[in-house]
Amino acid sequence: MPMNSMRINVICLLALVTLPSLAFADIRSATGKPLLDFYTVYGAIDSVRIINELCNTKFPEYKKQNDRAYSLWRSRNKDFIYKTEQYNHAIVTKTSKGNKASYRKQMLETALAYEENKVDIHQIFSDNGETAYRATCSAYREYTESEKADFQNKYKEHMQVFENYWRKQ
Repeated sequence: MPMNSMRINVICLLALVTLPSLAFADIRSATGKPLLDFYTVYGAIDSVRIINELCNTKFPEYKKQNDRAYSLWRSRNKDFIYKTEQYNHAIVTKTSKGNKASYRKQMLETALAYEENKVDIHQIFSDNGETAYRATCSAYREYTESEKADFQNKYKEHMQVFENYWRKQ
């Protein structure tokens, strides 16, 4: 199931983005494994939302600016995000083979993985101390405007690997 891969990728991605001094595997390069590459991208998109939600909860003084930053980021990347979400829907539809229970189960697993990622990311931020957590939340807008959050370009190779595979399906 790709959810475990997505969960691991989201955690590693966040560590790379927010904690560059730690030694994590570099998932910025495509692996050549279509679903792993796809769920790396899918998880990266989720991570932007997760950071916003965590920051809003932990430091409500940044809520207005970070909600605006998230909204603008989604707007700038809406076509890419929509395409990624549509691919995920197609993957779940295909793997459920018309079985509604299987489809619901996969969608539930996706939602649970999101919540587990949120807990894990909060723990990563917390483990690095209140000052670092606050700095991450304070700099959220800058992050959403940076190359690091330009996933259409940053993960172009990942999507090419996936799309080449998907066209053959």
